[in-house]
Amino acid sequence: MQVIEATVGNPVDVRLRISVAATLFERIRGLLGRPSPKRGEGLLIRKCKTVHTIGMAYPIDVVYLDRDWCVVGVAHSVRPGCVRAPTPPRRSGVVQVLELADREAAWIGLMPGSRLRTTFGESSSANNDTWSRA
Repeated sequence: MQVIEATVGNPVDVRLRISVAATLFERIRGLLGRPSPKRGEGLLIRKCKTVHTIGMAYPIDVVYLDRDWCVVGVAHSVRPGCVRAPTPPRRSGVVQVLELADREAAWIGLMPGSRLRTTFGESSSANNDTWSRA
């Protein structure tokens, strides 16, 4: 799985390891069957507007991103067994979602209008496997 590095402009630095679900199988699976992300970990699901937590054992935060990597919306503490999509009119701009541990988005300070600046690295590179909040 590819790994992404990004920076979001906030006053405190936070480093996160973000795996990218790019293939159909990776996008369908998401975090299903995996342990809850630890603080500082997440999963980016490309070509996605709606997520579900059916079959999951823990709540997650869902961050909706547009094509320019701007946060369009955040669903906090989505419980297992739910389906979540951004509310209109935001839905039309969403092209990918970032799944984080429960309450992680608030801890990081992600909110509508936050923008991620991204560079892509190889998953084998120790220097390119995180994103940070500036």
